[in-house]
Amino acid sequence: MQEDQGGLDPVSKFYVARKVAGVPQAEVAERLGLFQTTVARLEAGGLKPAPDRVREYSQALLEAIAHKEVNLKTARGLVEELLEEVAQ
Repeated sequence: MQEDQGGLDPVSKFYVARKVAGVPQAEVAERLGLFQTTVARLEAGGLKPAPDRVREYSQALLEAIAHKEVNLKTARGLVEELLEEVAQ
């Protein structure tokens, strides 16, 4: 894949975004109906995906991040509720 103006190719951007978000390869693979090893091969440069496939991987990652955000909001709400209870 070609590098863009930001200096990272699409696969590298996917890898960095996945790592920063804390989403495991297995979760992305599950959302795509693939094996974790397939995502690992993609990130290692062993696969050269077509643009449509990059879009599929990216959408799966966005869904995983959204799910994580919902879980974090729920956890935050519970902790804030607990802090209010112990402050009384």
